[in-house]
Amino acid sequence: MLTERGLRYPALRLVKDGQTLSPDTYTKTVRMQSRRVDDVIDAARVYAHFGDGATIVLQALHRYWEPLFHFCRELETALTHPVQVNTYLTPPRARGLDVHYDTHDVFVLQVSGSKMWKVYGSAVDLPLANQHRRGRSFPDPGSPQIDVELKPGDCLYIPRGFLHSAETARSESTHMTVGILVYRWMDVLKSVLDGAGNELFMREALPPGFAHDPEALAREIPNKLAEVSRWLTEQDPLATAGAFSDRFWGGRPPLLTGQLRQVLDLDEIQDASLVQQRKGAVCKLKREADDVVVILGDRRLRMPAHAAPALEKILEGAEIEVGDLDAGLDSESRIVLVRRLITEGLVEQLPRA
Repeated sequence: MLTERGLRYPALRLVKDGQTLSPDTYTKTVRMQSRRVDDVIDAARVYAHFGDGATIVLQALHRYWEPLFHFCRELETALTHPVQVNTYLTPPRARGLDVHYDTHDVFVLQVSGSKMWKVYGSAVDLPLANQHRRGRSFPDPGSPQIDVELKPGDCLYIPRGFLHSAETARSESTHMTVGILVYRWMDVLKSVLDGAGNELFMREALPPGFAHDPEALAREIPNKLAEVSRWLTEQDPLATAGAFSDRFWGGRPPLLTGQLRQVLDLDEIQDASLVQQRKGAVCKLKREADDVVVILGDRRLRMPAHAAPALEKILEGAEIEVGDLDAGLDSESRIVLVRRLITEGLVEQLPRA
């Protein structure tokens, strides 16, 4: 990947002894048509740094390696929390990061070699993304609660906020960190408050000169908070939960490997064609009046309600002939539906054996 994919910073970064190396020391400038691109990874310089003790960090590797994409998609579909994977390649007798904590939960998956891990107590209880370690050091984290050597196949769970560090001994190490970017109750509350902008009382201006008299403003705040409180009690919990769930499902775009061939072969679709839901493609159906809303990763489609049985059949995940999707649709309607779903990346046509 490093020598073949033409990675650009920050898809790859280097760290050594707790310091992040400047990308200027391992990137180069290339020309693409008439443009200069200054952040292309220089593999030779990266390998030189690695030989000098630097750890190679492949950021968000699931975006570049298809098997890892599918692993993340299956995991985040089960958890309904977003998932990311970074990969760390550390040379022997080296340390990449200092003692630190993450603001997301982490599963460490040891891939090759071995690495010594120490996990200490919690520095921040359930930290938010903005409660990060930047600018802070932990020279005396106390006694480790976990002190273990991870070998290939081992897994270590580190909750967010817990201090940890790792280093190699005589062998190099490759491990993946599976980050669970959890949604929090605060995120639900923020999503509810976003709707407050539709209310007139929330769009009123602060009184003129409020900054000259903070005490006068403070006397008004309880009244406004009381209005907000009354408004919050009127919100529909089911509608709130549905909207927040849609936020997750609406942020899972499909991996479109082979999509060009699929689009070129659209005219070949017929009732005898074999199709299947594309692996990793997310779809949720919502019935609204006479329509069915199809939540497709990063977009929505609105279709007539009579298309719902065919859509539900597709979402069962099995291979199926177009003609078997729904007896209630005529052949032309089934073919039009399948072509649309192929174009949107939900369905793919399968070759006949």
